[in-house]
Amino acid sequence: RTPGYAAEGRRVREVWLKRIEELLPQKQAFYVEALVFGEDRLMDQVTLERFKKFGLLHAIVISGSHIAFLVFSLLYVLRKIRMTKEKRLDIVLILLPIYGWLTEWSPPVTRAVLVAIILLLGRRFHKPLDPVEVIAGVASFQLAIQPTVIYDIGFQLTVGLTLFLVLSRRLMGSVRRPWNWLLISAWAQFGTLLFLQGIEQTTVSIWSPLLNLLIGSWIEWVILPGSFILATLPFLPIRSTFQIAHQYAIQWMDQALRLAEDLPLAMVAVPAFSPIVLTIVVVGTGIAWFIAERRWWGHALPLILLLTAWGYTEWRVPEQITFLDVGQGDSIVLEKAGETFVVDTGGVYQQTTHPLLRPFDPGSHIVAPFLFTRGEAEIDGLIVTHADHDHVGGLLGLLRQVRVKTIYLGAYDNTDEKRNALIRSIEATGTRVEFVQKGQTIRPWLQVLAPTERKEEENDRSIILLAQIAKQRVLLTGDAGLAIEDELTIGPIDILKAGHHGSNTSTGEELLQKTNPKIVILSVGRKNRYGHPHPDVLERIGTNRIVFRTDEDGSVTCSSAGCEPMIK
Repeated sequence: RTPGYAAEGRRVREVWLKRIEELLPQKQAFYVEALVFGEDRLMDQVTLERFKKFGLLHAIVISGSHIAFLVFSLLYVLRKIRMTKEKRLDIVLILLPIYGWLTEWSPPVTRAVLVAIILLLGRRFHKPLDPVEVIAGVASFQLAIQPTVIYDIGFQLTVGLTLFLVLSRRLMGSVRRPWNWLLISAWAQFGTLLFLQGIEQTTVSIWSPLLNLLIGSWIEWVILPGSFILATLPFLPIRSTFQIAHQYAIQWMDQALRLAEDLPLAMVAVPAFSPIVLTIVVVGTGIAWFIAERRWWGHALPLILLLTAWGYTEWRVPEQITFLDVGQGDSIVLEKAGETFVVDTGGVYQQTTHPLLRPFDPGSHIVAPFLFTRGEAEIDGLIVTHADHDHVGGLLGLLRQVRVKTIYLGAYDNTDEKRNALIRSIEATGTRVEFVQKGQTIRPWLQVLAPTERKEEENDRSIILLAQIAKQRVLLTGDAGLAIEDELTIGPIDILKAGHHGSNTSTGEELLQKTNPKIVILSVGRKNRYGHPHPDVLERIGTNRIVFRTDEDGSVTCSSAGCEPMIK
């Protein structure tokens, strides 16, 4: 047993959480654990994606509003049992550190609890304090004792949003209710969007401000109180009717989010702005804030700035092909003539037989976020070279987040149960499926060189593509073997994506001689269990060609100016 104050708190917390999980259904237990203890281990992937899509993740983590609810609830109960004001405050001041101890003093909890304690102490000794100064002081104190907390996104967002809400009092007072609440929600969503632009891919929904008011209020005023009460289940008898009411409240919220996903513009991808463009938008938004306090049209300026920056970024998008680092698998993004195509979606080898609540999915965790940085929430086509898991494992995860007009499959790769199951899962999403073979052109610049007939070897049924993009001839061979490569009638190319992740069964000497690529891309996972790329393949490629490996160089983007790795 690990000794110490923190370790003992962790043990108490774990026993408490396990008891809650035994007494409540999984979904209900998740909300109790998340809202009361700041624990998200029961969050499933679908719930996570829905809350991220509408900017609602802040509503299901412990924040200042949760601590405020806890404080006011305790003060109300203590007042009802006839305690004096001083005793009520003393008891709450004792209980708050215990609560922080049980939640393991995460940065947002630490900030919220310390701010509450300082404000309560000021009230206890009849010395009102300025909330802005308290928040700034607590944030500075946290940074002084733990400087690395500045990298915690939760800390950054909660401090920023709390200061924003306090400073927005003048703005709220200049607009009538309930429109002021909606405007403040819109400003907060916009500010969060600009902040996240600098650190990760993001999307925006025009419905986020309204849903933050409706769903956020539902969580704060219905689900949160019920969660605090249900958290006492291991100690107090709670009637089953209350548990059922809490469960219905969660189901109604989930249903509302499901319906919201079908609304127009439910999710729009915002392209990643350059540092200069982002700086202009941030500075312009700050100016618009001061204008909005005096003139109504100031509220429209951030939207105008965003749309202008968006249009400018889209206008400057170059033709390019990107070989994404999806580990031991393939995923390639082609952008030309205002259209975007994806070739394969990667996959993950799972070593456990137990289904994971939030499995790593390259489709939703790598491919979709990259597309969002390009401003794409809908793409023109998705080409599945063949149905091996390392090429289609991220397919459904991608389809949950990105709309695809057409999915292309090989004409001879749909004759066994594995392929048929894949087709059924695609069709269940309502996405159109088209089968292609040698001689077809998906676009004038995207030609299909194979398959020509059904092959016994699954890899030899791969779709082989020749793309003419960014003034480069690019050959994508999937996992096709040496015999299929030898059948290809093709002249010199600029870029070759090595077949089968650098396996010795592909990228033969004959292919290299007749195509003579200047650049070879190897899409492989770091320390993969297959030993790819094979030493013989590297020897065949030789030293007179430029070689990029996703396991060493990260994602590789090729344009008319050449290829550039993510890791330099």
